[in-house]
Amino acid sequence: MVHSRQHADNANQVEVPGYAVFNLRAGVRRSFGTMDIETFVGVNNLADRKYFSNLRINAAGDRYYEPAPERNFHTGVRVRF
Repeated sequence: MVHSRQHADNANQVEVPGYAVFNLRAGVRRSFGTMDIETFVGVNNLADRKYFSNLRINAAGDRYYEPAPERNFHTGVRVRF
């Protein structure tokens, strides 16, 4: 995910720098007749970058920023018929 520089207020006085975040996911898919089963693991924010997931434009009290999650891991299983 890549985002370019933004401004957090209408007057363009508060500038938020751009950022890039990398995620990684790997899995295996197997078929059993009419059923497919996929297992996977992944990591989000691979480099553990600090960035903002959301900006509140013109927020009261200069509280513009909502921090994004730090590095996190996930696993899953998907079953399709």
